[in-house]
Amino acid sequence: MVLNNASIHPLEVRGEKFRNPSGVSRKMINLYACHPEYAGAPSHGGKTDKIVIDELLEDPDLFLKKADGILGKLAS
Repeated sequence: MVLNNASIHPLEVRGEKFRNPSGVSRKMINLYACHPEYAGAPSHGGKTDKIVIDELLEDPDLFLKKADGILGKLAS
């Protein structure tokens, strides 16, 4: 719900599939597929997905602080 309520994308450019549960699930799979221990089939994720996972693994506490900051900004 937080993602759909964020005003970073104007309402007029959002389609009916904008950040729907399937799309969010696909993004999570793409991120998981970048984890070094992932042994499944490759996903269609991008370079940014790999960067996100690398940052998470490098410093989980800092990553969570950044995530909390983003959530706080989106909620306001």
